[in-house]
Amino acid sequence: MSEKSEDRPKRERTGLAGWSAIIATWVGIFGALGGGFMGLAKYGEEVDKMEDGKVVQTFALFEMFNSSERLASRQRIFEYMQKGGELNNNDLYVFVDFYDALQVCVDRSLCDKDLSVRLFQSYAVPVWKEFDELIIGARTESDPYFGGGLQWMANLPMPARTADAVAETSAEETPEPAPAEAAAPTPEPAPAQPVAADIGNAAPQSPP
Repeated sequence: MSEKSEDRPKRERTGLAGWSAIIATWVGIFGALGGGFMGLAKYGEEVDKMEDGKVVQTFALFEMFNSSERLASRQRIFEYMQKGGELNNNDLYVFVDFYDALQVCVDRSLCDKDLSVRLFQSYAVPVWKEFDELIIGARTESDPYFGGGLQWMANLPMPARTADAVAETSAEETPEPAPAEAAAPTPEPAPAQPVAADIGNAAPQSPP
């Protein structure tokens, strides 16, 4: 028994330096994990701030869109579309330039695309349908993309809720087919009347 115990390898005790190294290793691991979680949380906050910034910028453009000058210009355009008369080309240029700026803002991820569609598309669609040929004809070599922002916005797919609302409105406006009129009942044939005997041809009866 004594020989076997002597053959066993002796287990060396972990000294202070060893424990310090182990603790430092685990601290580093936890620190890396904590740093990773903190990094993800910070990244999420930055993304949220970025999205909030897009929304704020989009509403800032919406406020500009509804400024007194642009509102008056837009009203004159729609009055021309409804009643005719003379169109001030400057009003159309102001309207078109705004949508060119809006497209740049969305393409550079400074404005929220979905919110932009909800706020601005309802104005863009009728104006583009009315003036598309005029706008395309006004493009030149120096300005080949004139009105491109208006065309882009008018042709974007509508948001889901707006599309559903349009479909519901169309369904409500479509009249339901009138129910088929019931066919008039066929009159029943009158019962046959007994044929009266011809008095003149009746055989004379002998007197009693």
